[in-house]
Amino acid sequence: MQSFDIKDFFNECTHSSQHAFEAFERLLDAHNKDQWVSLGKLLRSIKNHYYQLDQAQQKALHFGFTEQLLNDYHNKSKTLFLLDFPSTYTPEEWSYTFFEGLNRYSLENFFARKMIEVGCGNGWISIAIAI
Repeated sequence: MQSFDIKDFFNECTHSSQHAFEAFERLLDAHNKDQWVSLGKLLRSIKNHYYQLDQAQQKALHFGFTEQLLNDYHNKSKTLFLLDFPSTYTPEEWSYTFFEGLNRYSLENFFARKMIEVGCGNGWISIAIAI
């Protein structure tokens, strides 16, 4: 992958939602399947730099992060950081209730079953159950 400049990346993400989406898409395309660790570090760096910006700078970007606090089946607390674009619906209050209901079941209840999440959100419920 070519060198990555976070300032150039953030600048591109100020142009439009489409530009922001394409910038993230290029990051994914630039990493092979065996480079997930380096991609994860890069995304974590983007998240950390994002949170160092002031609120006006964050609003200028056409993406954001939602912090989703979770309690897993074993009642251990986790924080899920979700990448959001303007075209994605962020979690609403009722979705927490839905997740809490699903989370009461052990993972064994989901084995050998096909699960489908239908919606236009960021898929946080499926991700939360998978982790």
